[in-house]
Amino acid sequence: MSKLIVFAIASIAAHAILCPYTKVEESFNLQATHDILHHRLDISKYDHLDFPGVVPRTFVGPLLLSLFTWPTIFIESHFAGQYAARLCLGGLICISLLRLSAATRRLLGPVTANIMVLLLCTQFHFIFWSSRTLPNILALPFVLEGLSHWLRSQATSDKNELNVCIRWMTFTAVVFRFEVGIFLGIILASEWLIYRNKALIPTNIVNGLVTAALALAVTVPIDSYFWQSYPTWPEGVVFYFNGVLNKSSEWGTLPVTAYATSFLPRLLLVSYPLALISFLVDHRARRILVPSLLYIAAFSMLPHKEWRFIIYTIPLFSIAAAITVNDVYVKSLKGSFLYRGLLLGIASLMLLSWLASSFMLYTSMHNYPGGGALEALHKLESPQANVHAHIDVLTAMTGASRFGERYPSWTYSKNENHTSQDDYILGGYTHLLTSEPDKFDSDIYDVVYVANGLKSVAIKPTSEYVNHLKAAPTWVKDPSKWHGLLPLTLKVGPAISILKLKEPTKTYVQALIRVHPKLVFSKTYCLPYISPYCRRAKMLLNEHCSGQYDVFEVDLQRNQMEFKRALFDISGRATFPNIFINGSSVGGSDDLASIVSENRVSEVLGCK
Repeated sequence: MSKLIVFAIASIAAHAILCPYTKVEESFNLQATHDILHHRLDISKYDHLDFPGVVPRTFVGPLLLSLFTWPTIFIESHFAGQYAARLCLGGLICISLLRLSAATRRLLGPVTANIMVLLLCTQFHFIFWSSRTLPNILALPFVLEGLSHWLRSQATSDKNELNVCIRWMTFTAVVFRFEVGIFLGIILASEWLIYRNKALIPTNIVNGLVTAALALAVTVPIDSYFWQSYPTWPEGVVFYFNGVLNKSSEWGTLPVTAYATSFLPRLLLVSYPLALISFLVDHRARRILVPSLLYIAAFSMLPHKEWRFIIYTIPLFSIAAAITVNDVYVKSLKGSFLYRGLLLGIASLMLLSWLASSFMLYTSMHNYPGGGALEALHKLESPQANVHAHIDVLTAMTGASRFGERYPSWTYSKNENHTSQDDYILGGYTHLLTSEPDKFDSDIYDVVYVANGLKSVAIKPTSEYVNHLKAAPTWVKDPSKWHGLLPLTLKVGPAISILKLKEPTKTYVQALIRVHPKLVFSKTYCLPYISPYCRRAKMLLNEHCSGQYDVFEVDLQRNQMEFKRALFDISGRATFPNIFINGSSVGGSDDLASIVSENRVSEVLGCK
């Protein structure tokens, strides 16, 4: 038992370390954990205020993760916090898995419990996502704890065990994911109607209502504070949005059979047929699986479907599958060649499932170009460099996170309102992390790095695969070529480019001139009796072009000497004011006075 749990822990940790970046579905909880750790009570700096998402999410999970990961704020590597948060979440799931395994051991015996853990370790989705900050995964440790008490209630007939299950899963439904409440309701209906005395119903209902009230007392104050809106119950909003308004269907719909024919086979792999066999022949498996099958059937009626909605059932399917394997194992010990052959076949399928899971991990390592690009940026420029980086939508969706923003002296922006190249230039960005480099002028930007991303997975032609295997002696000692053992080819290609502005200040000045038809480059210390030229120019413009011109105060910029050089390169003038009309410099204060005295204001300045 302990060795297999260690194997599960090692597997989850390996997936978190080998594939450290996260995608958009995980972003809220990850960014919130970062903000709690680094901004604490300064809510104005929190990411969710600028990017709130479609519906609010609870801060209870991020608070829990930050509680365990706060020592990372003293570590120089900013990204260490992301590793810690993910490993912490994976650790919580391993603890709950240990509890579920112990309950399985008590109900079905040690061999079944061991096999259940081993089967879970061959399932890519369970292991890979166990350290990822999806709302459903944050709920998973609490659900597994509740399910472990449900199994204990079956093993011991202890009525209190079912009440403990109700407390865990009710709390989870109110705080984290409302669908857990639906799952709990189906479990209770099954227990009441099929396996237990109906006299338990009043006690169970009161227990659930009290727990729900306590859960609301936890989530509402916390989330109202962090969302700065009173009162806020995130999961209540989610239920109304998805359950009542059915807005989730806007994110795509799938047929009724999707869970049974697509999601479950991919999630469970070899465990799927083994669980179904167990359901048909073993009453213990039926008691465990009936609520799961009813829950999946209920969610199959909804138009929008995602694998994460049914993640809570995967350990139960694995327990049912383990019952089948245990039965075959027991019968093989009696000397039956048939069952020995079946056991060997099951072991081979489990090995194939594990190899498939390993390949999916290898594939996923190429699927986070945004995180790789942000990491590369920190290697390209020194911490002391003047860097203002813009992160586009796809970069943020494929791995760039607040934990990846490593240098406090740099500025990072995810502004989604820019539409033209000038918007980016006037935003002051020195670097762009973009999935659309062709939108930007190569005369202005240099491509300094390209992060590749996964494009497709293709089956190798048989002849190519055979020839590569024949050449094994030449590459077997080179780990970088071991992918040749795979009958599949990963196709990767450019996904995220890092563009660097060639001449940031000059380009910025040119953009200002393009955008503002009448622009005065001035200095605030052009005061009377010291240097009255800027003041006189503004007075003349106010007299003849009031409200029709813009002013840019060069001395308020931290790099004002660079602005002065840029203006000299553009206009040949090194003095202030420097007045631009429709992209051309018409001179300074004296030049403007001459234009006025010669009655050429309308002709030169375009003012009436």
